[in-house]
Amino acid sequence: MKKITLTLIALLGFTGAMVAQETETTTTTKYVKPDNRDRFNFYYGFGVNVLGDYKMNDKLKASGMPTIASAAPEFTFGANYTPSDTRFYHDLELAVAYMDDKTETNRLRTSVVSFKIRVHYKAIETENLFLSGGLDVGVATTLVNLYSRGNTIDLDDLNPATHTGHINMYSTQFSAGPSLALGLFQKKAFPVRINTGYNIGFTRGKWKSDFANVANTVSESGLGSFYAKVSIGF
Repeated sequence: MKKITLTLIALLGFTGAMVAQETETTTTTKYVKPDNRDRFNFYYGFGVNVLGDYKMNDKLKASGMPTIASAAPEFTFGANYTPSDTRFYHDLELAVAYMDDKTETNRLRTSVVSFKIRVHYKAIETENLFLSGGLDVGVATTLVNLYSRGNTIDLDDLNPATHTGHINMYSTQFSAGPSLALGLFQKKAFPVRINTGYNIGFTRGKWKSDFANVANTVSESGLGSFYAKVSIGF
């Protein structure tokens, strides 16, 4: 009986030592990417930006003017950094969307310029593919140029008071929201990534102008936008 007891104690001690060693090994082991090196690259992309309902559109409709479209093509340029010892990666991204809407007498040109910081975690990763999710934080400025079609500028009379028919305004908002990405062909010379996300403005975004005071302005607080794009690294 004494031998059995001593044997059990010895086995328990050995098992505890093995578990402790395994735990220590587990806690000190870092995640290593399949290619075991840090990555930094640039990328460009194209896609669509589906915009929310601007409150400015109510003002435009009431005046019989063309309105800001609900979707626009978007072009992107960015930089990506992926450390080798973590599943996280980071993007710095500049995007530009453009819309042109017109009636027989008036025209509205709209540009949306945005800058995003994106932090993603790779839930699934192989040598050539990954699936990730995370958060976008950024700022976007919507610029509108509304003018009468057929205007003429007389270079012999450049007094601004005699030239009318053009309204320029902008709205700037900080935004944040979730996003997903699917990476393909990661071992190739030009890796591909498909990004999609939804951002919500959390600042007022009041309409302003650099050339005049804006009376009866409106704010775009809570304006949302959905984007989907394909990016190619280089």
